[in-house]
Amino acid sequence: MTRRKGQHEKMGQREFEHYYRAMFGPRWDGLRAALPDRGAHVAYRAGLRHVYHLDAASLAAARLLPLAGARDVLDLCAAPGGKALVLATGMAPDAQLVTNDRSARRRARLHRVLETHLPAATHRRVTVTGHDAARWGLYQANSADAVLADVPCSGEAHVLASSRHLARWSVALCTIAGDAIDADGHRVVAEPSACGLQILPDRSDGAGPMYAALLRKRAADA
Repeated sequence: MTRRKGQHEKMGQREFEHYYRAMFGPRWDGLRAALPDRGAHVAYRAGLRHVYHLDAASLAAARLLPLAGARDVLDLCAAPGGKALVLATGMAPDAQLVTNDRSARRRARLHRVLETHLPAATHRRVTVTGHDAARWGLYQANSADAVLADVPCSGEAHVLASSRHLARWSVALCTIAGDAIDADGHRVVAEPSACGLQILPDRSDGAGPMYAALLRKRAADA
C-alpha cells in the first residue's frame, strides 16, 4: 500500500512539473520556487473593527470588482470571508451584500469573521446564505448588480505543500491558468492572460497565485 501511494505521488509530481514547465518555459523554475512563499499577506483595516490579514492577491482581486452604482452585491463562494470584508467596506452606504457558501463548516467561519470585523452598521447590511452557487440563477435570477465568484480550487502553492494533493493533481484543478496594483502597500503585478489577469508570486513578492476575469452581462435586447 505504501509503495503504491509513493508511485501515485511521483506520478502526480511528474505531471505537475511537465504541465507547468511546458506552459511557462524557463520562467517555471523561479515561479515554482516562489509558490510556497506565504509572506505576501497584508493587514486590511479600511472600515473594519479589527485588522484582517489576507493574501495581497486576494485583496487586489476583490478590488477589481466594480461597485460603483451597485446596490445588491453578491459573494457566491464567500468563506472564509476576507474578500467579503473588502466588498462590505467598499460598497455604497445603502448597498446590501449577500455572502454565500454551501459548506456549513465554512459558513460558520464566515459568520465569525463578519461578526468580529465588521462594524454593526455595516454588518446589518450583510446576509449569509448556504445555497449551491452553481444553481444560484435558478432561484435568484437577476438578483445582483455585482457578483464575486472565487470558485473553490486547489491552488498550486497548496498542492506543493501536500504530497496527498500533489498525487491527486490534474489540469482540471489549476489556479494558474502587467499592470501593477497597490494592495495596501504591497505591490502586485497583474499580468494579462487570454481571458483576464493573473497574479503570480515570482513577480509579486509571494502574492498569489490568483486569476481574475471581469464579465459583464448584456441586456437581453442588446
